[in-house]
Amino acid sequence: MDPIEPDGLAYITENEVLRLADGELTAKVDAVFQAPDREYVSLHTIIAGTGRYAGATGNIQLRGDGSEIVVEYVAVIRLAK
Repeated sequence: MDPIEPDGLAYITENEVLRLADGELTAKVDAVFQAPDREYVSLHTIIAGTGRYAGATGNIQLRGDGSEIVVEYVAVIRLAK
């Protein structure tokens, strides 16, 4: 994780692997975290997949207030034909 910038924001870019029952999805993650409120927004762009998800494309968007209570997400995953 990058250090928090003077404006109270932390910027993160990383890759993640989501392991699911029928395969895996690999995504590039771009996120911004706001301190001290811990609000965040992230975009997970699907770049690869295995098993049922081979050839999948799409993205997952997350937004939250830093608590475990309020999290909003939108996911669009297109499977290869």
